Amino acid sequence: MWGLFLVIQPIKWLSKSFLEKDRASILKDLVMDLNQS
Repeated sequence: MWGLFLVIQPIKWLSKSFLEKDRASILKDLVMDLNQS
């Protein structure tokens, strides 16, 4: 369950954030989130 949540949730906000952020900063945020969990 957690695996699915961790995959789906970033995709949801990524689709919105792509309009506001550049790709590199989004990927950086994702990596940092994954490292913290």
